[in-house]
Amino acid sequence: MARFERVELDARGWYETLSTFEDRIVFHTPAWMSFVAETQDAEPVLAALHEGSEVLGYFTGLIVRKFGLKILGSPFRGWSTPYMGFALRPSVSRRVAVHALTECAFRQLRCPHLEVTDMHMGSSDIAGLGVAHMMHPTMEVDLTQSEETLFMKMDSACRRKHSQGRKERGGDRGSPRHGFR
Repeated sequence: MARFERVELDARGWYETLSTFEDRIVFHTPAWMSFVAETQDAEPVLAALHEGSEVLGYFTGLIVRKFGLKILGSPFRGWSTPYMGFALRPSVSRRVAVHALTECAFRQLRCPHLEVTDMHMGSSDIAGLGVAHMMHPTMEVDLTQSEETLFMKMDSACRRKHSQGRKERGGDRGSPRHGFR
């Protein structure tokens, strides 16, 4: 049976480990975890998912205290962090990770509340596990596209406002009114 164990890795070790996971995201990085920890007065949690001696993946989250209770978020709303959750080997289901995480959060970390938003997790990953879920609509923009392509994908009102703004500030030089050049 898979289980999570809290681990301590220095930033360099975590970057190196994280780079081996295809589903890693910027919100798993030590820099982002430090940012959230500082701005939310939170305690970072990095836990390895083990089955026997094999590491199947990792969980990233943070513990905050609310009304004297420790609660684990990965992330919580208001953290400027749309997703956190898991970095797992391709063969590992998120269902296995969620089941192991509930055990870790409630028993080991003694957090009576847990929230996880993982961009690769679906409702089938949690069905029958006794956890509640909510769907939150999210929009992502692929910024690797050309500026022209991005502009053409905007609706006409947005393109019009963009053009008005460029005319008002005199092109692409920045906004002198706000001190940007």
